[in-house]
Amino acid sequence: MKKIIYYVAVFLIFIVAACSGDSPENRNININLTRSESEAVKAVNDFTFDLMKATEKRFSKKMPNYFMSPQSAAWCVAMVANGAEDGSQTQREMIDVLHLGADATLQDVNDYTSKLISSISSRKGEEKVNLANAVYYKSSIGIRPDYLKTMKTFYGAENFMDPKNGVMDSWVENMTGGAIKLFASKYHLDRNSFGVINTMSFTAKWLTSLERKTNKKFRNADGTISEVNMANACNYNCQLSHDEICHLLKLDFKGRGYAMYFIIPTDGHDIDDVSRHIDGESWRSLLSGLYPEKLGLVCFPILHATCDLDFKDVIQDMGVKKAFSNGNELTGIADTQIIMSAFDQTTVFKLDNLGVETSASTHFSGVSIAYFPETKEFLIDEPFYYFITEESTGAILFAGKISQL
Repeated sequence: MKKIIYYVAVFLIFIVAACSGDSPENRNININLTRSESEAVKAVNDFTFDLMKATEKRFSKKMPNYFMSPQSAAWCVAMVANGAEDGSQTQREMIDVLHLGADATLQDVNDYTSKLISSISSRKGEEKVNLANAVYYKSSIGIRPDYLKTMKTFYGAENFMDPKNGVMDSWVENMTGGAIKLFASKYHLDRNSFGVINTMSFTAKWLTSLERKTNKKFRNADGTISEVNMANACNYNCQLSHDEICHLLKLDFKGRGYAMYFIIPTDGHDIDDVSRHIDGESWRSLLSGLYPEKLGLVCFPILHATCDLDFKDVIQDMGVKKAFSNGNELTGIADTQIIMSAFDQTTVFKLDNLGVETSASTHFSGVSIAYFPETKEFLIDEPFYYFITEESTGAILFAGKISQL
C-alpha cells in the first residue's frame, strides 16, 4: 500500500483531554453551535480552500511552500464586512467570498466567532491557544461607536486610536507569545487610516511521542531530492481516509480537542492533482471516511519557517473588489469614506517530533479617501498539504502546502 498522505489542515485544533485519568481542567469541551452557526463554519472552511487555490495561482512559481491561517483571514474579512451597508455590493462581495448564503449569514459568523473566542479563552491544559482581534484608526476619520461596539461584542476587539507602529508591534508580539515581531512596522500600519488585525497562536504536543531522525530523503515537486530531518514513529495508532486522488492522515494532540491532518497523493497522482481536487466537499468526504488504523511507520519533515502573504490581489481574484475602490459602501465604519488598500498575513510554523507551534497575524487595512494612494506507512517524503482544525466544530484554523525543501 502506498504511503498515505494526508492534507494537513494546520488550522487551530482545540485540544480537549478525553483520556481517562486526565484532570478536569484538561477534559474535553465541545463548542455547541446552532445549525446556522454550523453552516457558517462550513462556509468559512469552503473559503479556506478557495483562498489556498487563489494563493497558489498567484504565488506558486515563486513560493513552492506556504503557511497560512485562513480562519484569521476570514475573520478580518468579516470584521470589515460588518462596516458595509446592508444589501450593498461591497457587503455582498464579502459575504459571497465567505460562502455565506441563505443558510449562513454574517451574523452567524459573528455569533460563531464569539463562541469560539470565549470557549478557547476558558480552556486550560497543556495545549495553548490564543485568539485576539483589534481595530485601529486615526481620530480624524470619525470612527463610528456602533462599529467599535460590534467589534468588541462579537470579536472581543481592542481598539487603538492614533497608534504608533511600536504600540501595535508590541500588541501583536504579546498576543502571539513573541512569535511574530515588528508586524506593524513591516507593513507600515501607521500609514493607514483604519484597519482590523487578528492574531492566532497555537501550541500542542503529540498524543503519542515521535523520534527525531536525521538525513532522510524528501522528493521535491521539481523531481530533486533533499536530505531533511524527520519526525518518526513505529506502530502508531491514528486515523486514515482516502479517495481516488489522495490519502488523509489524522494525528491527535494531547487532550484530543485539536488534531492535525496530512494529505498526500495516491499512486499515479501528484500534488498538482491534489491541488485541483481538494475543496470543501472533498475535505468533508475524507473526514466522513476516517477509520482507526495502526501504522507500521509514520514519518514527516521537521519544519521551522516564516511566511509572509499579500492577500490584496488574491482576495480581489476571489471577487472582493469594490471594497478597494472609490464609492464603496463601507459607510458603517467611519464618518469619512474608507477605501481598503492592504491585506497581509504573517505566519510562523514549527513542526517537529514534539508537536506543533504556529502563530499568525493578519491585517485588513484602508485609508480615508482624502489620503488614498494608488507498508502501511505514512511516509511524507514528497509534497503535501497540512491543516489544523478545531475538532468540535470542524473549523480549519491553519493550513499550508510544502512542495520544496
